[in-house]
Amino acid sequence: MNYTVTVYDSEGIVLETHWFNSHVEARVAKHKLAHGYHGKDVTIEIDEVA
Repeated sequence: MNYTVTVYDSEGIVLETHWFNSHVEARVAKHKLAHGYHGKDVTIEIDEVA
């Protein structure tokens, strides 16, 4: 499976998205992105891509 990690602002607009080959890589990236967006009103989601 492949995974995308997407960052959305408070209005649901995509700020950035990244593609990964494993769920572990996606989780690590989500953690790093959350650290980079600390204190900002964003949502970070991991989605499975077929």
